[in-house]
Amino acid sequence: MELIFQLLDCDYVLVNNLPVIRLFGKTKEGESVCAFYENFLPYFYILSEDDEKVIDILKSKFQNEILKIETVEKFLPIGFNQNKSRLLKITLKDPSTTPVIREFLRNISFVKDIFEADILFKYRFMNDLNVFGMRWIKVIGKSIPTTTVKVNKCIKVEKIEEVNIVENVNFKYISIDIEVSAEKGIPDSNKDPIIIISLSFYPAYKGNNTLILFSKPFKFGYDTLGFKSEKDMLSKFLEIFDEFDPDIIVGYNINNFDIPYINDRLRILKLPKNLGRCSQKPIISRKIGTNKFRNTVVGRIIVDPYLIIRDMVKRGFFRGLKRFGLGDVSKHILGEEKLDVSHSEITKYWNGHEQEVKKLIDYARKDSELALKLLMEKNFLDKYIGISLVSGLLLQDSLDSGESSKIENLLLKEFNKEGYVIPCKPTDNEIKKREEEREEKGLKGAFVLEPKIGLHNKCVVYLDFASMYPSIYIGYNICPTTLVIEKVENIEVNKTLANTIFVSNKVKQGLIPKIVKGLIEERNKVKAVMEKERDVAKKRALDAKQEALKRISNAFYGYMGFIRARLYVLDIANTITSYGRYYIKRTKEIIETETKYKVIYGDTDSLMIETDVTDVEEAFKIGQEISQLITNKLGGILKLKIENVFKSLLILTKKRYAGWSFEKTESEWEEDIIMKGIETVRRDWCDLVSQTLEEILQIILKEQNPQKALSYLKNIIQKLQNNQIPLEKLVITKGVSKRLEEYKGVQPHVELVKKMKKRDISSAPGVGDRVGFVIIKGLQLISERAEDPEYVKQRGLKIDSKYYIEAQLLPPLERVFEAMKISKSEIIGMGKQLLLFDAFKNNEKIKKEEILTDIDGFICNKCDKIFRRVPLIGKCPDCSGEILFYSHETKSRYLSL
Repeated sequence: MELIFQLLDCDYVLVNNLPVIRLFGKTKEGESVCAFYENFLPYFYILSEDDEKVIDILKSKFQNEILKIETVEKFLPIGFNQNKSRLLKITLKDPSTTPVIREFLRNISFVKDIFEADILFKYRFMNDLNVFGMRWIKVIGKSIPTTTVKVNKCIKVEKIEEVNIVENVNFKYISIDIEVSAEKGIPDSNKDPIIIISLSFYPAYKGNNTLILFSKPFKFGYDTLGFKSEKDMLSKFLEIFDEFDPDIIVGYNINNFDIPYINDRLRILKLPKNLGRCSQKPIISRKIGTNKFRNTVVGRIIVDPYLIIRDMVKRGFFRGLKRFGLGDVSKHILGEEKLDVSHSEITKYWNGHEQEVKKLIDYARKDSELALKLLMEKNFLDKYIGISLVSGLLLQDSLDSGESSKIENLLLKEFNKEGYVIPCKPTDNEIKKREEEREEKGLKGAFVLEPKIGLHNKCVVYLDFASMYPSIYIGYNICPTTLVIEKVENIEVNKTLANTIFVSNKVKQGLIPKIVKGLIEERNKVKAVMEKERDVAKKRALDAKQEALKRISNAFYGYMGFIRARLYVLDIANTITSYGRYYIKRTKEIIETETKYKVIYGDTDSLMIETDVTDVEEAFKIGQEISQLITNKLGGILKLKIENVFKSLLILTKKRYAGWSFEKTESEWEEDIIMKGIETVRRDWCDLVSQTLEEILQIILKEQNPQKALSYLKNIIQKLQNNQIPLEKLVITKGVSKRLEEYKGVQPHVELVKKMKKRDISSAPGVGDRVGFVIIKGLQLISERAEDPEYVKQRGLKIDSKYYIEAQLLPPLERVFEAMKISKSEIIGMGKQLLLFDAFKNNEKIKKEEILTDIDGFICNKCDKIFRRVPLIGKCPDCSGEILFYSHETKSRYLSL
């Protein structure tokens, strides 16, 4: 029997006290498969001062757990070695005993080191047999009957090999959203029942795209099922799961809420917890932090769009998205809104009449639909599949783990292939030693050139070193395996800028240089194939793979200096960054001595060169000439390429700039406003701030007219003072994540909820709800003046324009205008000073010498503490002293503009 399938998951079970590997996957025809692989055992290595003593101790202490001890020769991972070292290879019966024996050995004085004693058994197997997550494999063997797994076909493997297939299987998706009736506050899985389970399917399940299960014996249509109890409803849910047999389980915040909650309710109701493709293994929900979980469902993958989107926003995607509730996200990304039911209203609706229950059902249905739509329409899964294909990790681990896991799985494969062992992860004691070494030697980061702050009206060419740090690894043969620790004779070596020494690649090619070179070459091949590919599905898969190849090759930059890395070598980390700094400085020197252009900024692996032209095409040609010049001058080790051209560029500080970018794609130019380090969106800003900041940057960059931008800001401020800004633009939104009495300190949204509860406890927000508020005029503290927008409208209350100008608008905008040398008095004079001036106005005679014409900031008249902005309470928070203007050591209550 022969089966070809794409690998989705891998685990093991014990049969007759020995492990059996299980490979779960899907065939092209859509059949689920499980392949069983026997006779593969766990093992690790020991470096000792006395092998015989170690063997005697292990035999006496762990005779029943150890199957075999043998002597092998392997290269050690850190330091250049011409010869292999003698190691003990310990083969065990049960993978779960490995950590017990490892920790025992760490306390034996003559055990010098232990290697690979913390490799997960599934990856030990996948590494040794060259099996990669999400790649296609062919297995040959015998068909076997078993009830231990829930799949279409089972096979006992005799032979396994990789198959080169580009596209992915047609996955089956199920999206889950549960609703819980909580007595009060945050739902407690020990007592609060699940009342609704909303399911969305792709492809359809028995003709239904959605199906709603709920624990009331009502009937609301063909795609709703009512039950007498929560237990009956969950039993049906398990049945549907098995019948539909999904590959991908989706849900918004499903990892931290829905899956752990379902798991707990199944346990309490004494129902089976096997949502996976194994009849025996239950869901595993492991707590990894406050309200954070990592979940495992055998043979299936859990995908949480909430976590993916948060990560993408950190990387600069979805500009303008500042809140991560499903409603905000779906509106921003899909242009669709979810139905409006607050968390605190769920129990009320559930206990209401049929139409209220129906509304709750529609609300739940929409939530599961939107979660599935986000994942599928935006192809969020593609990049993680690409990472699995490149790193070898299983798809679930590509979704859940950090960069170091991806790199280390790749390192394990390549090091073992070349006869090297790799270290275990560092212990707490080892991390402490590393921290002490860092304090002594220091870890020097990438070089950042001082920027030429201000608005640049001529075109700026943005040049990027292609794969700078991978190229440095390759060019200088930098690797733990080539690092000369002990003196060597008659061998060609390279002495680096950081005074580290590595053997030449003529002597031995380093494994990391070999890996990153392979990644770069593979990416070039994939991109070449992708350009010719016309099949949309194949093109998508190739694009995901080339992006993953790029991401993982670049991730090697910081790996050697990552304090929890297996292969941590501080000297190598400093060597890498020293060359990065050298090449940035050298490139700047070449440009400014051999061309007429100036470098106005440089950071890590890129440079910005200001040209003397305003035409993008001309600037691009200049960039090409400079790129060629630098590439030639650097001897081919690094290549400089044009990333884009800025028609105008505003630099605020290091790592903070905004530019009107033009990027060449084939024969066309794609334009965009690119921002780095300038937040146009923050969760604690109202929409007016984001909109004003973005509009001002548009005016500055596209019209290159700072005075017009200043006038625009002045107009906004005047509108604010005249109550002409729509209230909706002034709403600040924050979530209530815990009970009100658990909050420490005074927070505006919490104080507002307290007020709303006093007015009408039935309609007030509760735990889990988001609260929108505005700040109204008054003499109380800001937190006491937070108010419900609807209440403000009904009562005709006035907005505190001073708060919105001082605390919301001016902080981000001051930095923008100051970069263009527009004085503080010009910026602040439109709002803050005028308002303060009004506050101090009276009929007393003002002496001319007391009036300042410019300011450096604000100062407390009592304790002389200096402030960049006036404290929100209007007085010094330390001594309650009066706040004055000051300039050149002169204080005054008055400012003339």
